[in-house]
Amino acid sequence: MKRIWIGVIAALILLYPLMAWLMGFAIEKRFDAAIGEMREKAPYAAVTEHHFRRGWYTSQDDMTLEISRGAFVPVPGDAAAPAAFQITIHSVVHHGPLCGWNCVGLAGAESHIVVAGPLQPVVAGFFGTLEPLLIRSRLGFFGGGSAVISSPAFEDKALPDGAHAGWGGFEAEVGYGARMDSYAMHMTAPRAMYSSSDGKRFEMTGTAFDARRKRLLRTLYAGDSALKIGHLAITSAGGAGTVTVDDLRSAASSRADNGYMTMSVKTGTGTIATGPLTLTGVHFDFTFRHLEIESLERLTAALQQANGNQALAPAARTAQMLSVLRQQGASLLAQQPELAVDQISFANAKGEAVLKGVVRLQDVTSADFAEGADAKAFMAKLDLDLDLTLDEALLQSLPGGTNGDKQLLSLSDQGLLTHDNGKFHTAIVFRHGQMTFNGKPFQPGVAPPSPPVSPPPVAPRP
Repeated sequence: MKRIWIGVIAALILLYPLMAWLMGFAIEKRFDAAIGEMREKAPYAAVTEHHFRRGWYTSQDDMTLEISRGAFVPVPGDAAAPAAFQITIHSVVHHGPLCGWNCVGLAGAESHIVVAGPLQPVVAGFFGTLEPLLIRSRLGFFGGGSAVISSPAFEDKALPDGAHAGWGGFEAEVGYGARMDSYAMHMTAPRAMYSSSDGKRFEMTGTAFDARRKRLLRTLYAGDSALKIGHLAITSAGGAGTVTVDDLRSAASSRADNGYMTMSVKTGTGTIATGPLTLTGVHFDFTFRHLEIESLERLTAALQQANGNQALAPAARTAQMLSVLRQQGASLLAQQPELAVDQISFANAKGEAVLKGVVRLQDVTSADFAEGADAKAFMAKLDLDLDLTLDEALLQSLPGGTNGDKQLLSLSDQGLLTHDNGKFHTAIVFRHGQMTFNGKPFQPGVAPPSPPVSPPPVAPRP
């Protein structure tokens, strides 16, 4: 038995170079497939050059990407988005099955980012001799894999235009299944800061993002994600005003059952402080129910395709996306989905305001989205039930709250809301094109009827 084991081990040692060399072909095929998928799903990143050099135990891959202007949103006040730029990704690929000290798989790779063109001196000014981005990845035998993406921190730096920037680093761990049928991500970024010479400043600390999703239908995924930002501060030019937000959290969840999806998004904060106002918390919680999966997938896929069409001018791309919404949105809304307002609220030390309810569209058809469709007929299909509660002490503590309090008291006198124990409350209903508050019709701009005035008494004749 010992001789058999020795023979097996010897055979594996002798065959290992051949196995590693043959894996080079599979690795190259995997790289080509990834580039093909990138061209399909990332239209703003064009592969201008690609060279794969296969070896016995290691291979090298060089890929040059041109990031187009369409990948950026113009800054308000600027005439256009930043110019296109190029980056080169140089990867050293170690063949499997043993692709490193702690790597077992088809391959392990270490990828380095080289920035060229006008962006190169900017990146060098931030990071100096440090690599701005490093990717360590593993390719599994059966199509899945994992990657760790990291960026080093740098101390606050003075920029040529009088601005300053600071960066606390970045790290993301990603794992994905075969054919990207599932993926999981964990990302952290301790700090990002930028201040301009005119006094504008932005700082964000304690950022973390987690996601775990599984393919539901073609391009549609279901699962959970969560974003957390510990502290966010934005200062206006000249230090005129600062807004700070603590403990910002947003969680999204989607589930499917019997061909329909339910999606919920819950966003909340801790303290929000501005010059005249401090809030102890804000919440925006929504749930989308009864979303027909096939229609939803067609809508999202068509929107992605329209948004990725670089041949279109921005105005034409927007028009095409609106056309997609009209064409594909009708089939989704025809399935009678609904939007639940789980909670929209804000609070301070004096009290809180809370809005809850549900929004529906009844009997929607494709004709409602056709060119020239009657907007009034569409609005008549809107069905809205909301419940609003507002603490009077909160209202009075807000800027201009005293006038608001008087207006609500006037509405209370008309029966449009109730006022009990320091709270305003009303039930808001919009149905068949008519809005009511507490069951009473509401017509903005129309003054309530004045109570009848009794005629003055007539003095008796002498």
